[in-house]
Amino acid sequence: MRRAVFTALTVLAGAMPVSAQTIYPLDRAQMVIGARFDLKVEFPGSPAADKVKITINGDDPAKVLGKASTYADKEDGLEQSAFWIRGAEIAKPGRYVVEA
Repeated sequence: MRRAVFTALTVLAGAMPVSAQTIYPLDRAQMVIGARFDLKVEFPGSPAADKVKITINGDDPAKVLGKASTYADKEDGLEQSAFWIRGAEIAKPGRYVVEA
């Protein structure tokens, strides 16, 4: 069975105004090609969507995963925001690096 490795990696860059506190699935997660999963990136302090940048292997996550994203400001009424792609799917095997 062919498997794809989806590696979640948080990169803290000085030029970025915010950084992710958590990325799901967690680092070293392995997915079966074609299996559906949810990608979630949480940000502390509830930053605005235009202050957040997320890439997968340097590309737009919606392009890589084939699904549109949503952004929840003050998720569940808390001081955190969340970027979501629900029902995502990896089309090609390989290593995938998420940067936020």
